[in-house]
Amino acid sequence: MNNVKKFVNDIDSAKYYDKLLCYSKELLDFINDNYFMKHEDNIVCEIGSGTGILSKDLLNYNIKFIGVEPDINMKEVSDYKLNKYTNYSSILGNCYDTKLDDNSIDYVFVAQALHLFDISRFKIECNRILKNSDNIFIIWNRYDFQKDIFNDMLNVLMKVYPTCSFRYSKENFHEDFKNEVRENILSCNDLYEGEVIQKTFDNSIYLDESEFLDFALSFELYPLHGLKNICNTIKDKKIDIDTYKNEMINIFNKYKVNDKIKLPITTDLVYSEYTN
Repeated sequence: MNNVKKFVNDIDSAKYYDKLLCYSKELLDFINDNYFMKHEDNIVCEIGSGTGILSKDLLNYNIKFIGVEPDINMKEVSDYKLNKYTNYSSILGNCYDTKLDDNSIDYVFVAQALHLFDISRFKIECNRILKNSDNIFIIWNRYDFQKDIFNDMLNVLMKVYPTCSFRYSKENFHEDFKNEVRENILSCNDLYEGEVIQKTFDNSIYLDESEFLDFALSFELYPLHGLKNICNTIKDKKIDIDTYKNEMINIFNKYKVNDKIKLPITTDLVYSEYTN
């Protein structure tokens, strides 16, 4: 399983990653209504299934689901959560070697991971396992740091972690974010035979104080460059983690309404018009 990024180094790190947000219910209903319900006995694969954040929601639909994940710790967390579902199974594999049979899969999903793949090699594997090679759904959750709450969170991170390095330049932070989104979408052009379509769905959520702190401590929401495993990041001597938590509570109190805070998140879906 060479050339696949290892996300975490232990189970505790995988559990921190599992605090990230789910994907848009509106998006999943769109896929179900327009694709899953048109055919019976759909076999769906998520490549890079991680700790099962998307997997858990897909299992609520009438499909057979297979998660393919290269990180054994992430897979262990997913299996622990999801083995109760009779329509769930998982494989220790990767985006270039899924271990799946030829022409065995109806739909492939990739959530928050395509930018880590070599598109040409990934396409070869999709062509091998899919019944229809364009039946690929690419999904990203987007945290827009132009929004006040995310901008505040970012400023706190820079205050408590002054040595952090971002994927975006501090001078052109928001423009670099927009460019990354565009590049994500453009990268899909070589994945499909048909025209690439992009839709954006609302994924705003409401969290209480404890849930918000869990979300903030995942650190995966930030555009950090060269992020180490999450546990080590939290333990990093260069991070004032107590101040970080206190500042996050202040942010929660600033924006809360009826003891809940709203996070204005969107979910992008990329697919092909020939998906069927």
